[in-house]
Amino acid sequence: MNFVIYEDMKKYACIYRSVIMKLMGSNNLNYNIIEINKYDKDTSNKLLDIKGNKIYLLDIEVPGKSGIEFAREIRNMGDWISPIIIISSHDEFKLVGYIRKILMFDYISKEEDIFNNLYESLLLAQEILLTKKTFCFKEKGEVFQIPIDDILYIEKSINDN
Repeated sequence: MNFVIYEDMKKYACIYRSVIMKLMGSNNLNYNIIEINKYDKDTSNKLLDIKGNKIYLLDIEVPGKSGIEFAREIRNMGDWISPIIIISSHDEFKLVGYIRKILMFDYISKEEDIFNNLYESLLLAQEILLTKKTFCFKEKGEVFQIPIDDILYIEKSINDN
């Protein structure tokens, strides 16, 4: 499980990390937290290198690209499965027009009990991702997860264990 935090304010990034650690401390899943505090030319490539399930926590006001634009880029890269949670103090971005273009999973206000609201949202997002059956294996220290629906067949080499 990978959590991608797109937030430029350290105070909030710290809150998001502590919520993730509380959530993941109660189970045995491996997880990574990837923090991005500004958008640059390498940001998209970093996302492509992340293997496994992803949950995005995106702030709207981040240097280089807004969280809404970043969410559209994620969807345009073909990732329509990963939950995107928008976290902002701008309540006007809750509007349905923005949800329609990015398939937003949830909107969380920074002004209203951010810790508990984020925890509940991440719990549900994790539950949804884990209900999708995947074939997991580890190769050279890296964990791979392939959706069962994407596997046509599995072949074993006779000469290789």
